[in-house]
Amino acid sequence: MKKNIIAIAFLGLPATAMAQEKPILRDGWFNHLDVAFTVGTSGLGFDFATPMSKWARLRVGGEFRPLYRYDASFNMEVAEGLSAAEQSKRFKKLSETLKVLTGKEPTKTVDMEGDLRMNHFKMLVDVFPFKNFRKLHFTVGFYYGNDVIVDVRNSTESVRNLEAINAYNSMYKKALAKESLIDLEALGINNEGGATFETANQKLRNWGARVNGAVEKGSNKGDVPSEMNTVLGINPENNRYYAEYGMSLPIGTLTRDIIAEEDIYYDYTEVLDNPYYVDAGDAAVQVMYRTDANGRVIKKGELRYRKGEVIRHAGETLRFVPDENNTISATARVKKFKPYIGAGYTTAITKDKRTNVSIDAGVMFWGGKPSVDISTPVGVDADGNTIYCTVDLANDMTNLPAKVEKYVNSVKKYTVFPEISLRISQRLW
Repeated sequence: MKKNIIAIAFLGLPATAMAQEKPILRDGWFNHLDVAFTVGTSGLGFDFATPMSKWARLRVGGEFRPLYRYDASFNMEVAEGLSAAEQSKRFKKLSETLKVLTGKEPTKTVDMEGDLRMNHFKMLVDVFPFKNFRKLHFTVGFYYGNDVIVDVRNSTESVRNLEAINAYNSMYKKALAKESLIDLEALGINNEGGATFETANQKLRNWGARVNGAVEKGSNKGDVPSEMNTVLGINPENNRYYAEYGMSLPIGTLTRDIIAEEDIYYDYTEVLDNPYYVDAGDAAVQVMYRTDANGRVIKKGELRYRKGEVIRHAGETLRFVPDENNTISATARVKKFKPYIGAGYTTAITKDKRTNVSIDAGVMFWGGKPSVDISTPVGVDADGNTIYCTVDLANDMTNLPAKVEKYVNSVKKYTVFPEISLRISQRLW
């Protein structure tokens, strides 16, 4: 019995081989299935193809692009409105101070790395319009994948630098708030020998704030600020609106107003050097806290912007600072759904016509100009959580730094992505 089965199997082999070599005449769903591998401008990919009818074929698969990275670097600024020479002088002094206080010595340069990412599911329909020339086809369909196509962030080597920058901005806010830069008691440093402990802490407090700082009203008007305020770039004049951050990256000029999407509160308190009294009818009211350009009190927990109010005005210079994780990042975004249209040419490379090679060319529509988004802190919510505003460098900004503008322009000029690929397919059945 076993020998008979083997004999029948061998007798059937020629017929099977002939059936495999015989061209397929029927064109129905899953009448046959091809598997293909592709390489092209959008990366490496694969697909499975099956006929839909005599005139059309369905292809379903995916594509991914191996990581492509490019580098850039930008310079941070200390304070605002300083000449290049004063910037360098101030930064050198600042670096030396930060190294003593934190062990971290910042440099002006922040190195950035950009990663190009394109991962997609694809569903395409090939149409064969010519009965006697089946090598040519036209293709329609779509790609669906990640919306972030370029992810830019600081290099690992720049993290230490950004930590120092955040430390500087923290010191800057402490100086405005008249807070001690270091709490000796919290560090476990105690002294029972008289006033030495209090004297040391008071010196730290004064150094981190202003010693007899100038005020708009009062007998001490015109006094010189402390050494630390000179380092931090804090102007001694009272009741003026200071830059929110001491060190930042000027990224460009806003072309539109940025609106608060929720209520925003101050995350620090700025106390006046010498509180003064103002007339309020029958009584005098003591002014304790600094006010901003709009007359709001700069005090932790005070409302800064109501939802719907302008938080950044068109024409202002937008300044970028590291986030809470000591990171600077930006993303280029497009639509997740990307329609495709193209054409292709296919030819067999084996005698049995089961292995084919195709050249396809077309365009992937991104759904408009890509955006290049960055986020920068604008305050905190009622619970003290940091609130960020997102700005589109491609559509909301002008006067970008030369290196930034180069990369932004290279992204925003494309509303479609050219897709050219080589496809090698093998028939499975």
